[in-house]
Amino acid sequence: MINRYLKKQFGVELDYRFVITGKGRVWIMNEDVYDYEMNAPVVSKGLYFGFLEKDGLRLSVDGSQIVGPKAKKNVVEVNEKEAKEWLRGFSLEKQCQKGYVLLKYGRDFIGCGKSNGKIIWNTVPKERRIRNLKI
Repeated sequence: MINRYLKKQFGVELDYRFVITGKGRVWIMNEDVYDYEMNAPVVSKGLYFGFLEKDGLRLSVDGSQIVGPKAKKNVVEVNEKEAKEWLRGFSLEKQCQKGYVLLKYGRDFIGCGKSNGKIIWNTVPKERRIRNLKI
């Protein structure tokens, strides 16, 4: 199911196991970890990958770094100023395709946001934002 979203949104499929919790959180793990200790909670076995929204899959920062290098579409290149604004928690005014997009600065993928075609809304959690980053 998650690979269908990844294929549609970013043109990529991953060879991992995904677990979706009742609240829509998506966790990723390799096959060996998935099969090992099935009684252990998902949180202790996997990596938080994203959140299943009504209109698509919103990737976490870690999820965007896993998917990004393989993504064939919906990747938006940002400059240094835009990257710093994003990491501080601000949304970006940038023309791009609508829907969920991956933000790329240089070789690094810095997150996933939702675009209406003119604005990319920031989805970086408050605890992962960099407050004292100078622009």
